[in-house]
Amino acid sequence: MNPQIAEETKRRWATGNFYLKGLSIPSVKKIGAGIPYEDYMTAWPIGELIPEHTGQLVIEFPANVAEASELHRHDFSDRVIRIVSGSGTFIAVREGVRIEQPLEPGDELYMPRGVVHTFVAGPNGVIVISTHNPYIKLDDPRAYQSADIE
Repeated sequence: MNPQIAEETKRRWATGNFYLKGLSIPSVKKIGAGIPYEDYMTAWPIGELIPEHTGQLVIEFPANVAEASELHRHDFSDRVIRIVSGSGTFIAVREGVRIEQPLEPGDELYMPRGVVHTFVAGPNGVIVISTHNPYIKLDDPRAYQSADIE
């Protein structure tokens, strides 16, 4: 785990500066079939993924799909998400208020652990680079928690 990433995601979320626009768009390579992720997405590791260390994945959301169709959270991992291609909407609850942030290539989100959120992919899907701090195996029960809110 990288303590600087943890601190930066917390700081950006707390100050409302969690969304950056117009950053460079890195090229990505999807090698092999990928790893099924949350029943409908596919993920490809960037380098070696070592549990409990910071890791990165390329994640592909199919067109017009909401992430698990529910708000959820990741209680054990901070996330930094860079949009590579496609479009979508980031939906989250911040300070008790639902926010919806449109996303396009070059956008980046900082999300500390425990943030209630979901993503909805646009008509062409969306591909992101997702930094997990720390990386927890995708099939580990700690990787995903239902939000249990109205």
